[in-house]
Amino acid sequence: MSYSHSNPHPVNEGRKRRLYRLAQLIHDLWEEGASLDTRFFKHPYIHNSYAIKGQTSDIASYHEHLVPCVYLRDECTERFRQGWTVERVAEFLDKYLWIAKIEKPAQVALVNEKYKTSMPDGWNFESGDVCARLTAVGLALQKMT
Repeated sequence: MSYSHSNPHPVNEGRKRRLYRLAQLIHDLWEEGASLDTRFFKHPYIHNSYAIKGQTSDIASYHEHLVPCVYLRDECTERFRQGWTVERVAEFLDKYLWIAKIEKPAQVALVNEKYKTSMPDGWNFESGDVCARLTAVGLALQKMT
């Protein structure tokens, strides 16, 4: 996946730009030994319009990260420790930094009861489904209406 400025799709281009900017920020803070707030993984840094993957129902309105922000933060810093470039981490974020619109509060409680800051047992970034937390509690994403 290329992160050049030649993408003809404005939403995709905006998403890529913001993910690259986020990866650069994570890298800089990691390099400086500073702490990284998980709010950087949320709106307005990554605008919701660039991150919505789907919804659990037509009335869903609450934004839930498919992979917990703390999980993403820790994995990004680990990848920088392993020598990954900013571009590679941006590509990694493009695969895993997504939001689902879910119903509140029952579905939120259902997801957060078991997986507030974690993913289901056996899940990993190399082969894991980004929707695994929702699937594990019996929720499924549908197309946005």
